[in-house]
Amino acid sequence: MNTKKWIWQHQDFPNFNYDYKEIEPMIFRFFEKSGELKGKISYLSNSEQDNFSI
Repeated sequence: MNTKKWIWQHQDFPNFNYDYKEIEPMIFRFFEKSGELKGKISYLSNSEQDNFSI
């Protein structure tokens, strides 16, 4: 059974180790998608943008 934990419940918190080569594609995808979202938000009116939060 895979139970989810809060980040602070992990044994190595807060000293995590990461394999950059493994997470690099996820980082690039995040920046790509956040740029797309920012572009889409720019087409909203100012009042709509004020109501939008991430």
